[in-house]
Amino acid sequence: MTPTVTILMATYNDWPCVAALLPLIDAQLTAINRRGRVVVVDDGSTSQEGRAVVQRLGMESIDCVTSLNLARNLGNQRALAVGLAYVAEHQPADHVIVMDSDHEDNPAYIPDLIKACEASTSRSIIFAARSKRSEGLVFTIWYSAYKALYQVLTGMPIAIGNFSVIPRQLLRRLASVSELWSHYPAAIMRSRISYGSIPSDRGVRYAGKSNMSLVSLVLHALSGFAVHSEIVGVRILLATVGTALTVLTLMGVVVGLKFFTDLPILGWTSQIVALLLVLLFQMIITTLIMVFIVITMRTQVPLIPLQEYRRFVAEVEPLLPPGPPHLL
Repeated sequence: MTPTVTILMATYNDWPCVAALLPLIDAQLTAINRRGRVVVVDDGSTSQEGRAVVQRLGMESIDCVTSLNLARNLGNQRALAVGLAYVAEHQPADHVIVMDSDHEDNPAYIPDLIKACEASTSRSIIFAARSKRSEGLVFTIWYSAYKALYQVLTGMPIAIGNFSVIPRQLLRRLASVSELWSHYPAAIMRSRISYGSIPSDRGVRYAGKSNMSLVSLVLHALSGFAVHSEIVGVRILLATVGTALTVLTLMGVVVGLKFFTDLPILGWTSQIVALLLVLLFQMIITTLIMVFIVITMRTQVPLIPLQEYRRFVAEVEPLLPPGPPHLL
């Protein structure tokens, strides 16, 4: 029996990129003798330009293309969470490839991803780690800063994006991870699902302008930190305790030098002590607020994508072969 692959991607006003990407994916699946299905999560697109082109494509290994039309724009990560839940319930395959629709995830790495996954006896999710990026210098600098801060706050490296392969046996488990709503790779790390990576170069966007701006990068980074909020909270708490001890030590040194030695001390010792006290008070209050937020989050019932995704789907539309839209 020919192994099957489901390709999952989310798009927002990027149908021309999708139409150009599908033949490239089809060629890779043909080269490794796989039958494929494609699920495109339309994340509330306001432009359908290029969508009709998909319906006219001739495919050799891709048997069907389905558009999962969302009721509103959710953002890339939540759209992928909905898509993963839908695939887990309706279109499971031997392997599920998660990728972006703009050609920055090069389909040429699909065979390597599947090979690496099979080498793990299909027990690990394999990512295409970005060894080289195609964005500008400013974006690259900020992204490097994000990776460094992520390492410091979570204790985990982050050099991976959406481009990955999920073996069938891990699909439903992953679709039950609530953190998928926030950040796909961070959710996998948080859930302790086994994962690995292969090196890859970031591709060049096919057409249009990327939706990943500096603001989007910051929001994406904060979402990743939110997934590890408990770890981040504990690390900040420990850093605050260490800083508080340092401040108290400095205050003790200043006061001791002032009253118990003959060393000349600046006349504004009281101002220094007052500033240190204000700094200490602000740090403690901020940390306590963050700790209470983390505790509150732990009491909330998580939203499981596999159970909740239907609420966000307006309709399911077969694009190839064309067919009438229907509800879940």
